[in-house]
Amino acid sequence: MRPLLDEIPNKKITNVVAGAGFGKTTLIAQACMYSKVNTVWYRLDKSDKNFITFLSYLIAGIGKYFPEFGIETHQKIEDS
Repeated sequence: MRPLLDEIPNKKITNVVAGAGFGKTTLIAQACMYSKVNTVWYRLDKSDKNFITFLSYLIAGIGKYFPEFGIETHQKIEDS
């Protein structure tokens, strides 16, 4: 398993899929802490059925590391 975790910083996105109780959150939290990569932690809930809500929160999360990210998109969302 360790070689897979070491590859996380080299990937644009990492997706972990497993059943409830298999330790997904713990695994990714530890991997992110170990690799010291910029991380956007986003927990989906019922409000994320609304694409605008989802997109707004995602832009805000990425914007913590890249302040210019999504400014134009966010403005278009607010203007609509």
